[in-house]
Amino acid sequence: METRSAQRGQTMVIAAAFMAGMVAIMGLVVDGGFTLFNRRSAQNAADAAALATVNSIARRPEPCNDAALTSAVIADLTTYVQTNLDATATYSWDFIDNTGATVLATSACNLATGVAVTVSHTHGTFFMRVMALASISLSATAQAHVRA
Repeated sequence: METRSAQRGQTMVIAAAFMAGMVAIMGLVVDGGFTLFNRRSAQNAADAAALATVNSIARRPEPCNDAALTSAVIADLTTYVQTNLDATATYSWDFIDNTGATVLATSACNLATGVAVTVSHTHGTFFMRVMALASISLSATAQAHVRA
């Protein structure tokens, strides 16, 4: 028959395992929700930037200047990405034609009918740091075209 002293500390081990499990579950709930919120914000930024840049393409002056159009697109992208996310967000973009194929910036005035935007963002975690996950990276993509 086992004595009471042989079972000492058993409750402490079970309590520690339970607390570690609770922190992991809280991390999934809180950090998962925060990640979904940031993913939605990144998608909003990509959508807004794509729509704003397509507006620049639609309003391009005649005669069109490829460098001026590119500068206008970059200004719109920077404004809308930073407004909807923050200054740490990064973006990449391409002029595209009606088929979605990439158009070189040097022929944007003649061939570009839209823009494709990808926004990337990294955010820190709250509880998942305990589980060695200090940050989460995410990205969102959007395309917009000018309708003739």
